[in-house]
Amino acid sequence: AMNLPALNTTVAQMLAALEEVAGPTVRARVRFERDERIASIVANWPTGARADRATALGLLPEANFADIIRQYIADCRASHTGAGMPDALQGLA
Repeated sequence: AMNLPALNTTVAQMLAALEEVAGPTVRARVRFERDERIASIVANWPTGARADRATALGLLPEANFADIIRQYIADCRASHTGAGMPDALQGLA
């Protein structure tokens, strides 16, 4: 088993990247609602992990969160060609 290298980012950075890639209209769709079930899951996550083995194998994290969003959009578009726009991509040009 090994931990894969990850990009450390804040929610604010994620939202800024979303606006950068998808625009302010898409960003405005995000709302914050506390879900106690999810909060209890996240509260039990480890606070740190190392990825020494993965790094030694040449695996690297994404450079920034905007790249992750772009890849997600590209994957969604590729898997829904001709099937209409999935709800996750509504509002994108």
